[in-house]
Amino acid sequence: MEEYTGYVMPSEPSTPGLRKLLEYWQTKCSGGRLPTRADIDPADLSFLLPNLFLIDVNMGEEARNRFRFRLFGTELARVHGRDRTGKTFHETLEEEPADGSVTWATRLVNERIPLFVGGRVRYLRKEWLQFENAMLPLQNDGGEVSMILGATIYTYPSAKGGVSK
Repeated sequence: MEEYTGYVMPSEPSTPGLRKLLEYWQTKCSGGRLPTRADIDPADLSFLLPNLFLIDVNMGEEARNRFRFRLFGTELARVHGRDRTGKTFHETLEEEPADGSVTWATRLVNERIPLFVGGRVRYLRKEWLQFENAMLPLQNDGGEVSMILGATIYTYPSAKGGVSK
């Protein structure tokens, strides 16, 4: 397990919803080929729709503009206080977390592997809130990573001092 600027980077997700998403994505991989967007059926992901996001990848752009949200689930918008659909990391986050997000997404594109991260939601000044995130590469017909399928699960503190998902 890696650690990056206070976040934990596990080798696999721990929350059931993200594990199920990873398993679904793995079933769409075949013969060393990553899934395409057309391989993904949103109806199959109804268990996680409010937490899902899709990011368009354009590696020809400067780093700040390479990743743009195509879809930003309703639970994500609620926690963030706004819908990020159509926006880049730098249009919606402060500089440091936006730069970290670009670095993380660039690694996913270059290595063509799923990545996972978890920790406290410091980037929204909600340190009391925990999150776990999965980002999974999708390729275009030419074999390049052109989209990221992902989801974020938040863990809320309970009234009894524990946490609830």
